[in-house]
Amino acid sequence: MKTYQILFALYAFLHISAIAVAETHNGTCGEKATWAFDDETGALTISGSGNMANYSFGSQGNAPWIEYRREITSVDIADGITSIGDVAFYNCSNLTHISVPNSVTAIGTNAFCGCGNLTFIALPNSIKQIGTYAFYFCTRLTSVNIPEGIAVIDTCTFSNCTALTSVAIPSSVSEIKEGAFYACSTLTTTEIPSSVNVIERNAFHGCKGLRSVVIGSGVKAIGDNAFSSCPALKQVYVSWEKPIKVGANVFENENGNIPAVLFVPTGKTDEYKSADIWPNFSGIQEWKDVAEIVATGIQLNATEKAIKLGYHTQLKATLLPADYYPIVTWSTSNANVATVSGNGYVTAVSTGEAIITASTSNGLVATCRIRVSDNKKGQTSNDIRLKAAPIDRLIYKTFGRMR
Repeated sequence: MKTYQILFALYAFLHISAIAVAETHNGTCGEKATWAFDDETGALTISGSGNMANYSFGSQGNAPWIEYRREITSVDIADGITSIGDVAFYNCSNLTHISVPNSVTAIGTNAFCGCGNLTFIALPNSIKQIGTYAFYFCTRLTSVNIPEGIAVIDTCTFSNCTALTSVAIPSSVSEIKEGAFYACSTLTTTEIPSSVNVIERNAFHGCKGLRSVVIGSGVKAIGDNAFSSCPALKQVYVSWEKPIKVGANVFENENGNIPAVLFVPTGKTDEYKSADIWPNFSGIQEWKDVAEIVATGIQLNATEKAIKLGYHTQLKATLLPADYYPIVTWSTSNANVATVSGNGYVTAVSTGEAIITASTSNGLVATCRIRVSDNKKGQTSNDIRLKAAPIDRLIYKTFGRMR
């Protein structure tokens, strides 16, 4: 009998202990905002209304969930929250999924700095401001949609996002600040819309995979080293009728050479050859040469994809010939089910099906059927949880090297 009593007591102790381990931690994170963290699921929930509080580095200014930052795998921000505070999710190195509602209008400085496992984030068009260093060292972020309405891509906002392969800059942007995409080493192409007036120093410095750059006619100033140390750069397209003056070493590599071919408006070759800096390109051709290139084929990396509600996927288009420009236009058959950004970034909005179409200007199309299913909080079976290296000692280190 004693043996059974001992076993029963041991079972009860272990059962109670297991229940005790799964706790919910909570508190306030703004005047009308609250937070709750479930350490069993890894889910952090922000509820209430109004702005989140701003936080800072150091023991006196940390976010209240700082001690759980390496356990947080998902963040769900409730509709009604209007801002994401400074340093709010700094170094949440295992955060893989975050839901941002349409009520959010601003993302604070260093908000997601060091979230090394964050691969996708869908930013609603309600967001009008993204702070400096907001996504600094998000080393697995592969694609980002910059919301329509953003006027400034701020200092080092996406610096050292080393997995970022594509980014669509909306026509609302007028300034790209210092180091905005510094050392985004896998970024392959970028198109600067004509709305942009200024590209500051080091904006795309060290983008070692960058192959093609299109600079809109509205750009009036380009700072020092804006596109320097980009050894894969092969094509730079400009449309100024008269070449503008730019900063020092804007396109040069470490050896002082510019490996790219410069494409200029028809009939303007001689003007660019006689201007400062521009003759240093490996060659100068006119846009008419590009216009003669016609796309002969387009293919997507998937013809069908199943994703869960609130999650995202990146579609990529391959064109023949590879140097065809412009690249591609994206559209969705049902924006109530799935939306798509200007660079093929798909967001699941509700359950159902939608057809995502990629098309060229001469009528070629490729499609992908998106099936959206319900999602329970937490990770999907496809999520990969890699341990990301803490960046406590790396913060600001890279920016320090830029000066």
